[in-house]
Amino acid sequence: MGEQRARVARRLGAEVVLSDGELDRARTLAGELRDGVTVTPPGGIDWDALDAVFVCTPAGARGPVETAAAEHGVALFVEKPIAISGDHAQPILDAVRRSGVLVAAGYMNRYRAGVTEARKILAGREVFAVDGHWVGNPYLKDWWLDPAVSGSPFNDQASHLIDLCRYVAGEIDSVAAVERRAAGSPEVADVVAFAVRFTSGACGTLLHSWCATDKHVQLSIYSSLGETVLRGWDFRLDEDPGIDRAADVDGVTPIFLTETAAFLEAVKRRDAEGVRSTLEDAYRSLLVVDAVHRSLASGRVEPVGVG
Repeated sequence: MGEQRARVARRLGAEVVLSDGELDRARTLAGELRDGVTVTPPGGIDWDALDAVFVCTPAGARGPVETAAAEHGVALFVEKPIAISGDHAQPILDAVRRSGVLVAAGYMNRYRAGVTEARKILAGREVFAVDGHWVGNPYLKDWWLDPAVSGSPFNDQASHLIDLCRYVAGEIDSVAAVERRAAGSPEVADVVAFAVRFTSGACGTLLHSWCATDKHVQLSIYSSLGETVLRGWDFRLDEDPGIDRAADVDGVTPIFLTETAAFLEAVKRRDAEGVRSTLEDAYRSLLVVDAVHRSLASGRVEPVGVG
């Protein structure tokens, strides 16, 4: 994602400073992007020269960069998931609250055309149930299966589905979950099924797995209109199967271009209008993930913490 954000930022005309613990990787990307890109080691960042920073590390490494940016008054874009747990995220949230810096979080599905249209369709209507799944393939990084670094595969992938449920149906107040443990990595689940209850009283059933070889993603929302279906990785409305289907161009995925452009425009205006996923919002989604993890451990219905 760091590479994707750098490519998008350059496409949008921003000057880019790459900072990575593996400097050779940063230098390779800088060579590809050419003009307007420099490289600096993590300890050599000149915060006063920056307008905004994108934090694209694994979730377990979150904290120091966000805190430093907040202390220097630099706007932040934090990739999801924002931390491995709510407790881990709390110091970041505290630093941001103290500083008042503009912050966005990387839940890009809030910027999907199909999701935007679904929200318009459902506005003012009572949603009484949701049903969804996010079934895909594993992220091929050696740290991904380590809960201390990723927070769990569930945290990394299913939090997208949780965040989208909150965006279209409201806050979740409790969860109940069951799991299957992965054969080669018994400390993590490779299938999680969970029920959610919303503060409105609506209920939902959701499924996550990383056992597939391709992505199978869908969210159905039930209201007085009947069933509103968002289907596929791009969460397109069934009524418009061509929506959001644009292909990558020069290594840039269109939805990340849309999301990054909204953030950089907000930074330029010094106004958070147009940012659809804030750090506070991402924190509340992380609290739902925490509740699922507690339910898997306890075998009981678990309440969601208060953000």
